[in-house]
Amino acid sequence: MQDDPNIDSDILGLITDIESGSHTIEKGIELFLTSLPGFENRLHSKPTVKKYANCLQNAPNSFLRFMKNRSVDLVEGIRKEDTEIFKTDLLNKLDQQTVRPYVTAVRLFIQFLHRMGWIKEDWSSELHVPKVKKKEHIKVIPNQVTEEILRNDWGVNSFTIARNNLIARLFINRGLHPKEFQTILEEHIHPYENLAYITVFGKRDVPRDVMLDPDTFHALRIYMIERAHYLHVKKIHSVHIFLSLNPIDGSYSITTAGVQSVVRRIKELLKLGGCLWDLSAVNPQGCRRTAVSNDYEKAEDSPIHHPELTLSGQYGHSLTVAQKYYWKKSLKNAYRFVAGTNPPPESGHVQGNSPPSSKPPPTEGGDIRGIFPPSSFFKDFGVGI
Repeated sequence: MQDDPNIDSDILGLITDIESGSHTIEKGIELFLTSLPGFENRLHSKPTVKKYANCLQNAPNSFLRFMKNRSVDLVEGIRKEDTEIFKTDLLNKLDQQTVRPYVTAVRLFIQFLHRMGWIKEDWSSELHVPKVKKKEHIKVIPNQVTEEILRNDWGVNSFTIARNNLIARLFINRGLHPKEFQTILEEHIHPYENLAYITVFGKRDVPRDVMLDPDTFHALRIYMIERAHYLHVKKIHSVHIFLSLNPIDGSYSITTAGVQSVVRRIKELLKLGGCLWDLSAVNPQGCRRTAVSNDYEKAEDSPIHHPELTLSGQYGHSLTVAQKYYWKKSLKNAYRFVAGTNPPPESGHVQGNSPPSSKPPPTEGGDIRGIFPPSSFFKDFGVGI
């Protein structure tokens, strides 16, 4: 059979594996990834399949490379202790949040091998995903840093300056995710009154409408002029809003990695410029949390009813997340509830229905006897005892 030239080498290899009753780990991973889109009637998105492919075979710390380093090439040679050692090895190199998808991918892979009958035991339920210690408070970018980012120009020419300034504002002011930039097309910009809103596609490609603040809307108008000039000079046509200088596979659409690199570059330039403030939150997630936190602080004195409903829709998260991370950190409202006071009228804050404070006014001249009630022992006989 092996001498027949009419048999394709791949088919020959598959027949040889079947005859020998063995299957390579690499072939098993390929079959597993192929099965994912219809696995148990649950459709897996393309990013999920790509993530599992990286964790199992493409990434430098992939499961396939780990097993090859242990001189194990066949799925029949995978043991429970191999997966546990793989998990421990990852935790020694990467943080817990990064390790989680690797462990999840291996667990699903082991389940697949067991269903195929290639391994006798399914120990996937015993391979636990590492728990990430949740932080009590979210970390946001200091106001001094956000002001520095938004008032400076970032780029090498007028086009990249306009684009990067808009990217920075969509991150810090409107809290977009990095993957949402690439999906924004010309048809996703909609006028509304004297502003505009854009339709973005977030996690699991769920669309939501994001209203632009005046500053971001102004940056969008400037960028669209530079973008039109860029398309004309390059003699290209693209419906994608955000474009890069270097095309990839003939497409000028900016990638998720390209958007993330803009934030990294801004952070590097701030460091080189001698920025004194904490820059640890200058990343896409920190920008998003800053945007959400700032809007919730504005909502404390907003005249609109139930602003939390609007903000949850704008940022695409649940009311549970809003209550757990954003509303609970409102010390301003916490103080008002406890003290029973309203902001003064001249501050421009919205007045609530709380009764006026019964706290007596402070005494003049620093005489502390004014704080005691009438006919008290200290008021009648003095405080110099």
